[in-house]
Amino acid sequence: KVLYFALLAGMLQAGVAIGMVAADSLFLAKLGIEMLPLVFIFMPLVMAIYAPIYSVLISRLGTVALFRVTLTLLVIGGFAFGLGGERFAQTPWFLFAMKFYVGLWFIALYTLFWNFADDYFNILDGKRLYGLIAAGSSAGAMLGGGLVTALSGLVPAAKLFLVWAAVAMATFPVFLILLRRYKSIS
Repeated sequence: KVLYFALLAGMLQAGVAIGMVAADSLFLAKLGIEMLPLVFIFMPLVMAIYAPIYSVLISRLGTVALFRVTLTLLVIGGFAFGLGGERFAQTPWFLFAMKFYVGLWFIALYTLFWNFADDYFNILDGKRLYGLIAAGSSAGAMLGGGLVTALSGLVPAAKLFLVWAAVAMATFPVFLILLRRYKSIS
């Protein structure tokens, strides 16, 4: 069970790592470092808007359904930014949207994953196994970064969002295996 949760965490984190590199590359290349403070000023506002929405969604849909919705949104968003990157990469609103999108999922996926994992481990097992599951997340970030390095000369930065969409699609089977194989303890 720990291996599957570590794999799920790793796949989510690999996608985030890929998306962060793509968004940072495009943002800095097109708008420069001068505009970066605006991202840091407004990102808390984005999260302040997202937090109550997340709370309502988790209470109405539940963790499993919200996880499905989230993976679907990651695929759709990856395609939207990956295909729109060529056309809109020169427009500031698109680049800001891209940075906020990635920043949102950086926090939201972490929160959603651990809420989901919490349903499958009791408090003692959770404390004991946290490091092993989190190691999967770290490995995923390294693999995502390695994948970006391997693709950097071959794929334009905007197309890395398509890679994130592919990773999100590949995450679905792992998620479904977890649901079929293990029962929630809540």
